[in-house]
Amino acid sequence: MSASLAFTGRTRDGTTLIELLVVLAVLGIATSIAGLAFHRAHVAPTPASVMLGRIAAARREAIATGRDVSTTVVLDDQLRAVTAHADGSVLADSVPALDPLSGRFITDAHDDARR
Repeated sequence: MSASLAFTGRTRDGTTLIELLVVLAVLGIATSIAGLAFHRAHVAPTPASVMLGRIAAARREAIATGRDVSTTVVLDDQLRAVTAHADGSVLADSVPALDPLSGRFITDAHDDARR
């Protein structure tokens, strides 16, 4: 017992405001550390998110470079050629055709003449 409490003869009932603030601060720090740990947890990507990521990356590259960019994705258990054009449009073919000389996907004869 402290000297001031012994002098007045009173006993302590409950907690002080300082003790409550210390407990809240410790809980806040622990919660923020736990939140950061859960935020950094790796979540496995779904096939749909991988497909959309590849299409978005091809579109960004086509817009940035000003050239058509082709990639392949699996949609409905079929391999599809996706071509992103420099204007931002994206077209998908059901059956990809590969040009043996350039190694690029041919979407149609009209598109092949533009290159």
